[in-house]
Amino acid sequence: MIVIFDANMFGLSTLHQLRGRVGRGEYQSYCILKYEGNSDTIRERMKVMVDTNDGFVISEKDFGTKVIMRKKIRQNV
Repeated sequence: MIVIFDANMFGLSTLHQLRGRVGRGEYQSYCILKYEGNSDTIRERMKVMVDTNDGFVISEKDFGTKVIMRKKIRQNV
């Protein structure tokens, strides 16, 4: 189990990486995100972490689609 306090202070990609540090064994794992604030932005960002485990989806929400596509294009050149 991992508990991350002030999760709203981290980027979504960082939270995804931290969440990935647990649960590599045969046992059920848990990631608890504690955050302060009740703004729509904070709730939307935390909802992304609940809704998906897909790193690309999380990166798009964190950095935006244009940044991800730019990096992908550079890698293919």
